[in-house]
Amino acid sequence: MKKVFKLLAYIFVCSVIVFGVVLIVYRQNIFEYLNSVNNLGRSTEAVRNGIQKDNNANAESLNLSVINSLKFKKMQLTEVDLTGLDLSTSTAPIDGGMIGEKPEPTPVFEVGNSNPFKAF
Repeated sequence: MKKVFKLLAYIFVCSVIVFGVVLIVYRQNIFEYLNSVNNLGRSTEAVRNGIQKDNNANAESLNLSVINSLKFKKMQLTEVDLTGLDLSTSTAPIDGGMIGEKPEPTPVFEVGNSNPFKAF
């Protein structure tokens, strides 16, 4: 069993070393690829100019035609009255009680073993 664990440890350490060497050798290519995918190589000025020329940076997410729709305007006019809504729990409310009224006794439960560290 120890031989299997040693073999797995050697394989893991060797794979980490190989991955590190590959990362060091191809570092520039990897980062250039990631920058090209995410458009991180563009300067902020180029991004601003692109937005100003297009007037819609992201057409799907900045679509404001929903606000001008009839359904949205009707929804804005909808008013909901929540004054009669009861959000209490299912238990009955506890009142302070009447003067002179005895409070209910608290229930007493039998405990199977009052000292759990004592066996008998």
